[in-house]
Amino acid sequence: MRTSSAQYDAFISYSHQQERPLAEALQSELQRFARPWYLPRALRVFRDTTNLAATPELWPSIVDALSRSEWFILMASPASAQSRWVPEEIKWWTENRTQDRMLIALADGEIAWDHPGGDFDWSRTTALPPTVSRVFRHEPFWIDLRSRPRGLSDPEARPQLGDLVAEFAAPIRGVDKDTLVGEHLVLERRTKRILRTTVATLSALLVAVLAATVFAVLQRNEARTQSRIAIARQLAATATSLTGSRMDLAQLFAVEAHRMHDDHQTRAALFQAVTASPALIRYLPAGGPVAVLSSSADGKVVVAGTTTGRVLRWTVAGGPPTLVAELQGRVRGVAVSADGSVVVADSDSSAVRWTSSGAQPLSFSTRANGVVAISPSGRFVVLASENPKRLQLLDTTTGRTTQRPTAYSPAHIQFDGEFAVVAMSTDALWDRKTVPALAAVNSSGESLLGNWGTELTLAPGGARFALGKG
Repeated sequence: MRTSSAQYDAFISYSHQQERPLAEALQSELQRFARPWYLPRALRVFRDTTNLAATPELWPSIVDALSRSEWFILMASPASAQSRWVPEEIKWWTENRTQDRMLIALADGEIAWDHPGGDFDWSRTTALPPTVSRVFRHEPFWIDLRSRPRGLSDPEARPQLGDLVAEFAAPIRGVDKDTLVGEHLVLERRTKRILRTTVATLSALLVAVLAATVFAVLQRNEARTQSRIAIARQLAATATSLTGSRMDLAQLFAVEAHRMHDDHQTRAALFQAVTASPALIRYLPAGGPVAVLSSSADGKVVVAGTTTGRVLRWTVAGGPPTLVAELQGRVRGVAVSADGSVVVADSDSSAVRWTSSGAQPLSFSTRANGVVAISPSGRFVVLASENPKRLQLLDTTTGRTTQRPTAYSPAHIQFDGEFAVVAMSTDALWDRKTVPALAAVNSSGESLLGNWGTELTLAPGGARFALGKG
């Protein structure tokens, strides 16, 4: 069995059945009596907490503790006298140590000394086992705990037990009892003073830490507020700068700026973004950059072609968009019938005509240059090609295709009613042709306007046109 090399100042022998609370209290008081505040205990006291009657194999560990103890404290009582192991512990001590280092604490029963016989009067002694017979040459001194105030094991009585505890602690520590009691009082006052100082210091530190924490939190909140204000004003400024070019982003920035911080600057940016285009109803997300755009004559349908080949159709009344087609490459041109029920779209590699029944591919002999038009009813489709320069007309009812060469590359085609079409170049050369024969009706002859650009349109009836340059 492994043993410890630590030494004990005292060994307490007691009855586990009757004296456990008293032994625990005595051990605790001996370890704390006259203890400097920086030490864990004043004395090292061994008290067995195991019932040896149930586990006799632990006896070697008890012998080991006895052999390393300087003093033996016997808790004398009828219960300990009749115990199996307390007499064994006394026997070991008297055989291996001197009785001068044995202290007796009378917990219960009686102890009487027979002066003529030089031994205990066993007719009256009930608190000691026979193993102490003839151990003492003279009447030993025992400490009577029977009159202890409210019981030594009562925590409320411990402040009154200093004198009783000193009876044990003084011989063990080898000092005079009065000296030890005085030292205990001095150390107790010093400990209380240190405790009060420590508590006051910690309280002051706690107050300082709390104050610093509150200040830090306030500073953090103020920093966050200033940062939020700065970001909000930056968003408001960005919204103002985008009002003339990107109304969608301008409104998003303005709303977020006002949400983050409501002040005169963010309110002004929000008001400006909302009122910059009074005719604006809503935004229609196309899922990519819009390349071309067209609408029906009645203004109820909008069609957009994106750079990724998607063609989308919206009704102005609302609802999700309809995917007309997904073409290969960039959408170059789109056109819509008068009521929006027919859509034509042209990309870098293909062209389609869409109705409520679905999209059908369109076949032409030459590729279009992105200039397409559809008659008001949706029956006729006209595409312009650049190489060679020509107009191609498809009658979707009969499936017949008509082609006519042009002297210029048409930049815009627009139907004038169901049976006439006008083609126009960027320098304002134009031709009016019949449908479906594409026979010439009249033309401009030559341009007097110069190169004006690619943005142009015809008024209903074709009597007037408008051009945009750059």
